Amino acid sequence: MVKGRRLMRFRRSRTVYFVHSEKLRGAAQAPRPGENSQAAPESPPGAGAADRGTILAAYRRLAQRLGYSNVEIAALRREAGCPMEPLKLFLLEESRRGRAVLSLGDWSVSSEETRGGAVELFGRPHLLVRLDSE
Repeated sequence: MVKGRRLMRFRRSRTVYFVHSEKLRGAAQAPRPGENSQAAPESPPGAGAADRGTILAAYRRLAQRLGYSNVEIAALRREAGCPMEPLKLFLLEESRRGRAVLSLGDWSVSSEETRGGAVELFGRPHLLVRLDSE
Protein backbone atom coordinates (compact mmCIF):
# COMPACT_ATOMS: atom_id res chain seq x y z
CA MET A 1 0.00 0.00 0.00
CA VAL A 2 2.95 2.33 0.58
CA LYS A 3 4.30 1.66 -2.91
CA GLY A 4 0.83 2.26 -4.35
CA ARG A 5 0.73 5.60 -2.44
CA ARG A 6 -2.41 4.62 -0.55
CA LEU A 7 -0.50 4.84 2.74
CA MET A 8 2.11 7.41 3.71
CA ARG A 9 4.90 6.42 6.10
CA PHE A 10 6.07 8.88 8.76
CA ARG A 11 8.81 8.32 11.29
CA ARG A 12 9.31 10.03 14.62
CA SER A 13 12.26 8.77 16.60
CA ARG A 14 12.00 4.98 16.48
CA THR A 15 8.25 4.92 15.90
CA VAL A 16 6.83 4.53 12.40
CA TYR A 17 3.33 5.81 11.62
CA PHE A 18 1.19 5.02 8.58
CA VAL A 19 -1.51 7.43 7.47
CA HIS A 20 -4.04 6.84 4.71
CA SER A 21 -3.38 9.30 1.89
CA GLU A 22 -7.07 10.33 1.76
CA LYS A 23 -6.73 11.79 5.27
CA LEU A 24 -3.77 13.89 4.20
CA ARG A 25 -5.41 15.14 1.02
CA GLY A 26 -8.04 17.13 2.99
CA ALA A 27 -5.45 18.46 5.45
CA ALA A 28 -3.26 19.76 2.63
CA GLN A 29 -6.12 21.85 1.26
CA ALA A 30 -7.20 23.39 4.59
CA PRO A 31 -5.84 26.86 5.41
CA ARG A 32 -3.01 26.88 7.94
CA PRO A 33 -3.29 28.70 11.26
CA GLY A 34 -2.39 32.35 10.88
CA GLU A 35 -3.13 32.48 7.15
CA ASN A 36 -5.57 35.13 6.03
CA SER A 37 -7.98 33.50 3.68
CA GLN A 38 -10.95 35.45 2.39
CA ALA A 39 -12.62 32.20 1.34
CA ALA A 40 -12.48 30.63 4.83
CA PRO A 41 -15.86 30.99 6.55
CA GLU A 42 -16.04 31.88 10.24
CA SER A 43 -18.08 28.74 10.92
CA PRO A 44 -17.06 25.55 9.15
CA PRO A 45 -19.37 24.35 6.39
CA GLY A 46 -21.84 21.75 7.52
CA ALA A 47 -21.67 22.89 11.12
CA GLY A 48 -25.42 23.46 11.04
CA ALA A 49 -26.53 24.83 14.39
CA ALA A 50 -22.96 25.22 15.69
CA ASP A 51 -22.58 29.01 15.58
CA ARG A 52 -19.07 30.17 16.52
CA GLY A 53 -20.24 33.17 18.55
CA THR A 54 -22.74 31.10 20.53
CA ILE A 55 -20.18 28.39 21.26
CA LEU A 56 -17.49 30.88 22.30
CA ALA A 57 -19.91 32.67 24.63
CA ALA A 58 -20.95 29.35 26.16
CA TYR A 59 -17.29 28.35 26.52
CA ARG A 60 -16.43 31.62 28.32
CA ARG A 61 -19.34 31.22 30.75
CA LEU A 62 -18.42 27.60 31.45
CA ALA A 63 -14.69 28.28 31.90
CA GLN A 64 -15.41 31.19 34.24
CA ARG A 65 -17.87 29.16 36.28
CA LEU A 66 -15.53 26.14 36.55
CA GLY A 67 -12.37 28.18 37.07
CA TYR A 68 -10.23 26.43 34.44
CA SER A 69 -9.88 26.62 30.68
CA ASN A 70 -10.17 22.92 29.73
CA VAL A 71 -13.89 22.14 29.72
CA GLU A 72 -15.77 18.94 28.94
CA ILE A 73 -17.12 18.88 25.41
CA ALA A 74 -20.40 17.42 26.68
CA ALA A 75 -20.76 20.32 29.15
CA LEU A 76 -20.01 22.80 26.35
CA ARG A 77 -22.76 21.24 24.23
CA ARG A 78 -25.20 21.52 27.13
CA GLU A 79 -24.21 25.15 27.80
CA ALA A 80 -24.39 26.15 24.11
CA GLY A 81 -27.64 24.24 23.50
CA CYS A 82 -26.54 22.85 20.15
CA PRO A 83 -26.54 19.29 18.76
CA MET A 84 -23.44 17.18 19.46
CA GLU A 85 -22.42 16.23 15.90
CA PRO A 86 -22.25 19.81 14.54
CA LEU A 87 -20.34 20.81 17.69
CA LYS A 88 -17.81 18.00 17.12
CA LEU A 89 -17.32 19.10 13.50
CA PHE A 90 -16.91 22.69 14.65
CA LEU A 91 -14.30 21.72 17.28
CA LEU A 92 -12.33 19.65 14.78
CA GLU A 93 -12.28 22.54 12.33
CA GLU A 94 -11.27 24.99 15.05
CA SER A 95 -8.49 22.59 16.04
CA ARG A 96 -7.26 22.43 12.43
CA ARG A 97 -7.17 26.23 12.35
CA GLY A 98 -5.22 26.41 15.61
CA ARG A 99 -8.05 27.97 17.61
CA ALA A 100 -8.90 24.94 19.78
CA VAL A 101 -6.85 22.44 21.75
CA LEU A 102 -8.45 19.05 22.34
CA SER A 103 -7.29 17.10 25.41
CA LEU A 104 -7.75 13.45 26.29
CA GLY A 105 -9.21 13.76 29.77
CA ASP A 106 -9.66 10.67 31.98
CA TRP A 107 -11.90 8.13 30.27
CA SER A 108 -11.91 5.78 33.28
CA VAL A 109 -13.69 8.22 35.61
CA SER A 110 -15.91 9.92 33.01
CA SER A 111 -19.67 9.54 32.92
CA GLU A 112 -21.54 8.16 29.91
CA GLU A 113 -22.66 11.69 29.05
CA THR A 114 -19.06 12.95 29.09
CA ARG A 115 -17.94 10.00 26.98
CA GLY A 116 -20.73 10.78 24.50
CA GLY A 117 -19.06 14.13 23.85
CA ALA A 118 -15.72 12.58 22.93
CA VAL A 119 -14.15 13.90 19.73
CA GLU A 120 -11.99 11.33 17.97
CA LEU A 121 -8.63 12.74 16.93
CA PHE A 122 -5.68 10.62 15.81
CA GLY A 123 -7.63 7.49 16.74
CA ARG A 124 -8.14 8.51 20.38
CA PRO A 125 -11.19 10.00 22.12
CA HIS A 126 -10.67 13.53 23.45
CA LEU A 127 -13.06 14.63 26.20
CA LEU A 128 -11.87 18.19 26.88
CA VAL A 129 -11.42 21.35 24.84
CA ARG A 130 -9.74 24.72 25.35
CA LEU A 131 -10.86 27.40 22.90
CA ASP A 132 -9.04 30.50 21.77
CA SER A 133 -11.72 33.12 22.23
CA GLU A 134 -10.25 35.78 19.91
